[in-house]
Amino acid sequence: MHAYPSSAAALAELLDPGDLDVRVRAVLLASEPVTPAQLAALRRLFDCPVSLNYGLSERTNLAFATCTGLAGADYRFQPLYGWSENRWDGERAEIAGTSLWNDVMPLIRYRTGDYGVIEAGGRCAAIDGRAQEFLVDRAGNRIPGLSIVIDEATWDVVRLYQVRQRRPGEIVLAVVGRHGPLDAAQRAFLLDAQRRRWGDRFDITLQEESDIPLAPNGKRKLVVSAPGA
Repeated sequence: MHAYPSSAAALAELLDPGDLDVRVRAVLLASEPVTPAQLAALRRLFDCPVSLNYGLSERTNLAFATCTGLAGADYRFQPLYGWSENRWDGERAEIAGTSLWNDVMPLIRYRTGDYGVIEAGGRCAAIDGRAQEFLVDRAGNRIPGLSIVIDEATWDVVRLYQVRQRRPGEIVLAVVGRHGPLDAAQRAFLLDAQRRRWGDRFDITLQEESDIPLAPNGKRKLVVSAPGA
């Protein structure tokens, strides 16, 4: 099965393993970041390897990570597809690629706007996200927005979440309850967990939503960052 993570996870939440009369041998996820909760839902339903795809329409870089458990796995950039390397911006490692086969952009070193450290052999422990997905903390440091995730203990009560920033040093965690509005104890648990991790960098508030709509391109954003907007 080939799908966006949000679409595949939505399907997995509607079905039980016994509802399927076919066996899915593997799941290929692309075009969106994947959360631990989504991986857990897919593993529960399909019980098969899940491959995460990183690629661009410019066809300069291609990488895969195969998850056989609930945790994520390292990405591996494919050397026969293009030459993948880092362009360092201070302490941030931007992913750059040189296409070996794209007729429109042959042998042009392309800055992707995505970040992640590429090690020897093409290994990349994590795709930190796009430039617009970084958050700005109280001290002006840029933090990967994708590093802010909810705890496994809250997956049973939270269906969707999104990290939002409009002012440096402040973030809003928007959540959609799985079974309706959260109670006071659930809200407190969510906030306390994030404040323990990130309270020294951000003022954090919780905002409940009835839904988090898809973007115009059909994808669901985990981070919406526009500091100073």
